[in-house]
Amino acid sequence: MEAQNRSLYDLEHHDVHIASLRTDATKNFTALAAARKSKLRYFSMAPHDFAEWLQDINKLSGFGPRYRATIDFYESLVREYPVAANWYRYIGYVIENEHERLSENETNGVNGEETASVSVSGLFARALPVVNCDFKDAHLVYNQYFEYYTRDLQEGDSSKIDNLWKAWLSVLSSSHADLDNTFTQASSFVSKYYPNSYESHMLQANKVYQRSQKLAGYYIKLEDAVRVPSSPQPWCDYLEHIAKYADDASTRLPVTLARSRIDSETCTAQWIPVWLSFLYGSYTLRLDTETHLYNFVRAFPNSAVSYGEYIRSCQRFAEPELKFCSMLDRIEHIDLMNTASYDDWKVVALAVLFYENKTAPGVPGHLKAYVDHAFRHNDVFHAVEKLAVSIAVQKDDMKLASAITMDLVRHFPDQCEVWLFAGQFQQTHGSPYKKVARLYRDAVMECSKMDWPERIIQEALNFELAHGTLESYNEMMLMANRELKKVLTSPEAVHTTEEERQPKATEDKIPVRNRESLKIKVEDIPKSATENDVKSVFSDCGEIAEFVLVDSGPQYEATVEFRTEQALMAALTKDKKAVNGQHIAVSQLREAIVWVSNFPPSMSQSEVKALFEECGKIASARFPSLKSGRGRRFCYLEFTRPESAAAAVKKLNGTKLNDKIGGGSFKLVVAISRPPKKNETRTQVMHRQVCVKNLDYYVTESELRAVFEKHGELEEISLPLKKDMRDKGHVNGGYAFVTFKNEPSALNALSADGESVRNRKIHVYRAQPQVSIYNPSDYDDQRTITITGFPDSVRQEQLQAFMAEHFGTVTKSFLDHEDGSAVVEFADSETTKSALQIESTIYDGNTLKVGPKASFRNPHQGTTSEPKRKLMVPTVVARKRKRTE
Repeated sequence: MEAQNRSLYDLEHHDVHIASLRTDATKNFTALAAARKSKLRYFSMAPHDFAEWLQDINKLSGFGPRYRATIDFYESLVREYPVAANWYRYIGYVIENEHERLSENETNGVNGEETASVSVSGLFARALPVVNCDFKDAHLVYNQYFEYYTRDLQEGDSSKIDNLWKAWLSVLSSSHADLDNTFTQASSFVSKYYPNSYESHMLQANKVYQRSQKLAGYYIKLEDAVRVPSSPQPWCDYLEHIAKYADDASTRLPVTLARSRIDSETCTAQWIPVWLSFLYGSYTLRLDTETHLYNFVRAFPNSAVSYGEYIRSCQRFAEPELKFCSMLDRIEHIDLMNTASYDDWKVVALAVLFYENKTAPGVPGHLKAYVDHAFRHNDVFHAVEKLAVSIAVQKDDMKLASAITMDLVRHFPDQCEVWLFAGQFQQTHGSPYKKVARLYRDAVMECSKMDWPERIIQEALNFELAHGTLESYNEMMLMANRELKKVLTSPEAVHTTEEERQPKATEDKIPVRNRESLKIKVEDIPKSATENDVKSVFSDCGEIAEFVLVDSGPQYEATVEFRTEQALMAALTKDKKAVNGQHIAVSQLREAIVWVSNFPPSMSQSEVKALFEECGKIASARFPSLKSGRGRRFCYLEFTRPESAAAAVKKLNGTKLNDKIGGGSFKLVVAISRPPKKNETRTQVMHRQVCVKNLDYYVTESELRAVFEKHGELEEISLPLKKDMRDKGHVNGGYAFVTFKNEPSALNALSADGESVRNRKIHVYRAQPQVSIYNPSDYDDQRTITITGFPDSVRQEQLQAFMAEHFGTVTKSFLDHEDGSAVVEFADSETTKSALQIESTIYDGNTLKVGPKASFRNPHQGTTSEPKRKLMVPTVVARKRKRTE
């Protein structure tokens, strides 16, 4: 039973259980809902977890079960993230299904209890006090409220009109981002329903509006600051401002914290300061923090900081001992003492000792174990040991306090502060002079090994001056001088400079688009619909990062990428919405993007896409920009269906393709793109690659493998070979690239430099990116053309392959990715003339313009036109020219 209960503290246990139930979400829906609620009890759920929950609900058939499940979902959502946008969608769902719900209740004879629990008026009553504290999105619910209550409003219904006017004044008194528009709408309301007293009503409204507008200015500054993505400090400042100045801080604090969690889309340790700012604000306002502290643990279940904060406050909770023991059980389950860093564990240890000291009559039960653990770590502050000494003194256990003090000295005799602490302890608690003097003499004898010998010597001398005799002082002085000489004559220790001690600033993390997790698929779109028709369905969900409409035969399909998980979740609620009279299907699109690498350098983008289109419909293809000069050769292909992506991996991963220009075989790498592995897949191959030169032309791949596999696991060996050399029977072009699975193996392989292969010494060195510089004199004027209009993702090898296929043999080329232009030299002038007559051609959907060599703009020197050289003309010839002229 204990093991079963402890498994509830294991996040992976919950996720695996939920994932197994999701394989048949419709059949297992009741168990799935219970599993998610169980996870919510012990862990916070990220927005993408809620998005999956909603996606499973949309699969249910029958209005009744789907409606009840959706209400249950939204209740959980607004408890976890009580922001205006979530309340807006919750209320909107209930309004949209109000008539169908009433009809079903009548049909099934359901009593009014459930109806009342999710009534629109009840939801507005719960939502508005919370929504008032969401500066950014409060207007969404305000507009929803007035639209709902004015849709059947009659001009003669004075009672309802007066109540709505009070609501308008209440909304105007709440500062929010859309305050100006709210004031305009209130003016329209007065014009329609109070035409005879417009001025008096608007005067009243204007007074309220002016106060709110002044306050809004402060919030706008705070809102501007938190727009910086993944930056916790602006949110800390925001929460501290609310705690200090806001009248509604008790509600605004948790709402703002929820906003920060959604906007950050992260639950990493860097967000802990935001939670602490929230909690410290709650402490200042003396709010009931038990729920918030437990939510802190749910959000950071492996952080000592969250457990420390909770345990320190346990004594203020109802049933404190039960909750303290439950939290200790959770800490022991994750083995925080051995898995966390000492500095992190120390936070929990201090909190546990603090709680046990306040609530237990004797010495805390964990004190001895925690002190023993602390002795095994060199904490410069010795906070756990010193607190333990103080607690032992409070409990009148002087023997234990003295033992811990002297154990500190024995474990850390090279630390001056430890000796000072021991000396101060003995003096404070009445130790006899001889015992204290002996301690200081021992300290002085050890001072040559200490981090601050002068300090302990001074303290020992001060003690003798205050409590000893002239003889004892002189004795201590002689001993101190002797030991100090040892320090001064010893080799100088290597000290780090102040600059070296400063922690290195971490680079700002650039937010990366999470294409793999923030996409939906829209199906069953009628052919009569336009792109704007489909986009309008999702207009209130959030910012769309990318929209792709795909012709799938009788109907359209679309993929839509959003900026945030909040927007994604909102988009999933649009399932079964009507577009041009036809219901669309909306679902989350996962694992539909493949990462493709190591295709032949000359293989064009259209050829790559054509190869993969055999596996399914491709919605989009992304090739990296080459402006940085890094020779990156990979792409991302997004299919409209996950099954197509899986088929592409199965069919094409490992396929060998030949290069049309440079020769050689390339093994294709195809994998499902997943965000956690993105950094790994983007690592430049050259970091794991060595170049081998001076090869005999007949060295094979297997021979090279025998040389290099002893240095580490190999990924690929490439033997580039041009066509003319292949025709001569050569196996390689005199060089090769050997790619390892990791960078250390590539470094080890450098030791193979100088080894003999087929009686020739090979040269091995780190692979380096090729840098190409354009020199006009290297290109023949009569055989060279300029081409403009290339996208910045085109490789030089692809350019050569295209020109060779459409015009003729290419001898060399130069491609400038900055402005998408190139120079190409052909083998003969006739091919050049033919190319110049065409003027333009199409490459992968891009129009390329053709011109003479002189029109190319040199990225380093401007245009390619070379300055005319002044020839050295003999004087006699020059005179003859003048006479002729």
